[in-house]
Amino acid sequence: MKHGYVKDCDFVVIFDADFQPEPDYLSRAMPFLIHNPEIALIQARWVFGTLPLASLLVLAEILYCMVMTFPLLLLL
Repeated sequence: MKHGYVKDCDFVVIFDADFQPEPDYLSRAMPFLIHNPEIALIQARWVFGTLPLASLLVLAEILYCMVMTFPLLLLL
């Protein structure tokens, strides 16, 4: 990160332009980083927001959840 403001921060949050976090996103995510200093970054689960009943999107979300959750289970 080339920006000077990043060098003066303990934590940096980067969102995609189309990401719409829940209002409590940071208050739920930050304790995991604070209480696990060996962890350098986290990636939170995201939900497909368009056409939630479309079968392909539902299947993609299920697969994504399985792939992203499995490594975390190994850490616990």
